[in-house]
Amino acid sequence: MRLGTPGRPCYIADTPTTHSRRSSLGRSPLPDLCRESPNQRPSGPTTPRLPTISARLSISSAAAYALLDYPDQARRALADAQESWQPCTVYDRADKDLNAARVQADLGHLDTAEPFAATAARTFGDANRRDGAKAVVVLAELHVRTGEPRGLQLAHQAVAIVAQLHSVPTRQRLEPLAAALEARPGSHARELARMARQVATVQA
Repeated sequence: MRLGTPGRPCYIADTPTTHSRRSSLGRSPLPDLCRESPNQRPSGPTTPRLPTISARLSISSAAAYALLDYPDQARRALADAQESWQPCTVYDRADKDLNAARVQADLGHLDTAEPFAATAARTFGDANRRDGAKAVVVLAELHVRTGEPRGLQLAHQAVAIVAQLHSVPTRQRLEPLAAALEARPGSHARELARMARQVATVQA
């Protein structure tokens, strides 16, 4: 796994332990931060690309550090990203919030992660189905893991939304939700876990 900055990379060994932890909140250690959408982000000489790239590298590093149990480094990297990343659109803001939710959850701060995930889910809504689905999956898992009453309802919603998509990586993000559901008592939770795993394993 590669961290660091261009020209001065550092590497963290890809061990079985780090590999197994990548399933946390349905993602890899480095989230989907390097994609640029021409429909969402302005172009031209006034685009603040360098600060944005630096911030995205910081939040990617925060995600990796959180998964590897380096909480101090993760918090510093996340703080750097939050300070330097000034989103250009509401969808960029939602992207930032969603990744902050993932890092906070990996750090064990589920209550802190929840508002970020909820804001991202509301912002993406139906306007961006794939990213909206990712946000709802993260939000549902947080509620299930904390035992919130709405957890099962959100889980059902997440499975239904993802089932309509043809993105295999997005479907695979249901695996951690399924694991969280399996840890909950009751037949309803078990049935939702079965549904989530079924959707996650279907090759769309």
